[in-house]
Amino acid sequence: MTSKTKYRILMSSMDAFGHINCTLALGEILASYGHEVTFANHSRHKKLAEERNFKFIPFDEQFFENVQPASIPGWLDKYLHKFRADALSIFKDWTLEESQIFGSIVNVFKRNSIALEAIFKENANNFDLFIGDFVLMNPAFYRAPFPCAYLMSMNPLPLYPNGPPAWSGFSVKETDHEKWNRFRELCGQASKVYRENLYSWWRSNETPLPAIQDDRVENWFYVEPEQLGIYHYPELLDYHEIGPIRSDKWIRLDCAIRRPDNVEPFEIPESLKYLPGKLQFSW
Repeated sequence: MTSKTKYRILMSSMDAFGHINCTLALGEILASYGHEVTFANHSRHKKLAEERNFKFIPFDEQFFENVQPASIPGWLDKYLHKFRADALSIFKDWTLEESQIFGSIVNVFKRNSIALEAIFKENANNFDLFIGDFVLMNPAFYRAPFPCAYLMSMNPLPLYPNGPPAWSGFSVKETDHEKWNRFRELCGQASKVYRENLYSWWRSNETPLPAIQDDRVENWFYVEPEQLGIYHYPELLDYHEIGPIRSDKWIRLDCAIRRPDNVEPFEIPESLKYLPGKLQFSW
């Protein structure tokens, strides 16, 4: 019997828990089939790779010193209340300062891309495939010496051109599309600096621009994969009623949840075990 092909797979993601968790979960699935998985990220995440018997390659932190950092965490602390409002209030009446601070998040993408390119160059012959969760088009992917696949761990609405605006919270059954258009208009105005920074970065790196270049935020976050795109979303919650998705190069992964750090079974404390009613947790 011929043995199945085993691939050397490099994986990475943005430095955010949701993206890291989904990447690790997919890595666990691939490793269970015998593939060699290497996780690349900041040095502080090395333990996450070691716990799963993945190899690990740290980002060169010097690259992050050479690009101006984003101040998005500070912005979120100050303006998070905006995103707790109704959809049409989120992006209303943003100041230029707010827009500029929000636009600075592009620096995060720049630093990730530079760090990735260095790893690709040093390991040109060491991998058969790269899988990365970086939200949008990344110049490093187009200069990689091996095939690259995009991983999307966020809500897949940007894959559906006929759906409501991504991150608006509007239902797919909403009949008042004027609200959709108004949301997109307000979002486009507030995100003008962000969009300009994105396009400037892409052009300076000769990265293919989105096929549709307008103010719709979904189009900045949609990537047309050259080889493969993987999105993580349960089938029962997916948006089949507003399909099809933009490209058959995207495939859905029904569930990718990484193993918990604490594998010990939970036991109800003796002081609570025999009390009446339900046990309720607060996070």
